[in-house]
Amino acid sequence: MGIPEFTLVCFIVLAAVIWRIWMYRRHWQDILVEGTEEALDPLENKAILWLARGGGLGLLPKAPGTWGSLGGLCWTALLLLSGNFWIFISGTFVAAGVAIWICGRAEELLNQADPGEIVLDEIIAVPACFIGLLGTLHFNGGNFPVVADVIHQPAAWCWVAAGFVLFRLFDIWKPAPIRQSQNLSGGWGVTVDDLLAAVYVNIVLQGAWLVVC
Repeated sequence: MGIPEFTLVCFIVLAAVIWRIWMYRRHWQDILVEGTEEALDPLENKAILWLARGGGLGLLPKAPGTWGSLGGLCWTALLLLSGNFWIFISGTFVAAGVAIWICGRAEELLNQADPGEIVLDEIIAVPACFIGLLGTLHFNGGNFPVVADVIHQPAAWCWVAAGFVLFRLFDIWKPAPIRQSQNLSGGWGVTVDDLLAAVYVNIVLQGAWLVVC
């Protein structure tokens, strides 16, 4: 792990600690939803809601999905630290499977269908937006990009920004079959629509790559 990656990890850990302190100070005002105090007694349920809310990103005012997507960029950076395409793609799919269960349980605890404060679905879907481009680099013999590459190459920032904006666009617009997938039961309905939005992003980015590169 080079200096840029180590710096990024330290920053993420520090941000997580500060965020946890902030959450603790606002615990009784913002974290507990009215009527859920009894459901939050077990430590497991508290952990589930904390993860489903993206460590508190889903509790920020206005556009929780956008905050969750920004958290997804951090998750993408962590996966890139491996420097291996197969670890990246495995981590993405494993996280998606875990998110389906966590988001479903969070729905039950909050007694709401796909509440806005659940943003884990956005977080785990953002890395999936870049699987196509990373796969192209991997199978064409190019170097798998690590965080340092993204930091030091302006062109990489353009692709990251494009993926982020496109993901928010498709997640809000929800063209078919994204909107229909929300009718799936439990955590499937919460998570699959974001993964389908990521599929749309891959198609657009791959098309742009063929034209530009």
